Formats: sequence, structure tokens, C-alpha cells
Amino acid sequence: MSKPTVLIVGAGIAGPICAFWLSRAGIPTTVIERAPELRKAGQQIDIRGNAVKAIERVSLEDVIRAKTTKESGLNFVNSSGRIQASFPVDGNGFTSDFEIIRGELNQIFYDASEKDTEGRMFRFLKVFDPAPETFIFKSCIPKQHKVVFCTPFFLTNS
Repeated sequence: MSKPTVLIVGAGIAGPICAFWLSRAGIPTTVIERAPELRKAGQQIDIRGNAVKAIERVSLEDVIRAKTTKESGLNFVNSSGRIQASFPVDGNGFTSDFEIIRGELNQIFYDASEKDTEGRMFRFLKVFDPAPETFIFKSCIPKQHKVVFCTPFFLTNS
């Protein structure tokens, strides 16, 4: 029996990490993205609780910590610049010592997927028409997939 192949539609945070785990389990995957390149924009993400455990399981904690924002806390100041309230980094408040820009985290997951897995390639999508379920890739031969993971945002114009 041949291994199932999985098509992951979307190279945001979830797509590359999903490819990482599926490929680690021996399941060939292809990740496609409609944007012409990886998106670097986004807000800070605080990694806490179970997310820290997940990062440890993929052995990326050191890589991610090296790219954190180095947040030192949050101060509210008045018009004179005098501190009125201070919230230090403590892991439970407004700020965390494990905070990273979304685009940086996405790049780390993307890189980990590319170098640590086999049997999948990242391709950027030229055309996706959900009605006939047609995928046309830039510079590649179409391929059959047994399973497709697709984010709902992929079908929007955002």
C-alpha cells in the first residue's frame, strides 16, 4: 500500500509546522501558498504554557528564543515622561520573555520544514479555482493528493 500524500494549502504558521510533523511521520507533503513569498508582517506572539511545550517538542526553542523581541516590560507614562504604572516581564502579565514577531516565527517554521523533512516542496500558487478543485502551480507538474488541508482564509481575497 502506498503512503498517502497530503497537500497543505497555506504557508502561514500552521502550514509549515503541519508539514514538519507529517513529514516526520513519513507522510509526503506539499505546501502551497497563494502569496508570492512568505509573509513577514504581523504582530508579536507571546509563547506561553502549552505552546512552550510544543516548541520544545519540535526542538526549536533555542532558535526561537534567539529571535525573540527581548521585551523588557511595559511602562505607562504621563505627559512628563514619569512612569505611572510598570508591568515587568513575568510570563503572566502583558509581556512575556518568550515573545516573537509573527513573521520571524513563520520563517523559523518554514525553514525547519524545508531542511528537516523530505518528500515535500513549497510551491507558490498561480491559480486556485475551488469549484472544479483545480490547482495550477507556477513551474511544476500537477500531482494527485489523498488529503488536502486548506485554511478558510485561503478562499478569501485577503
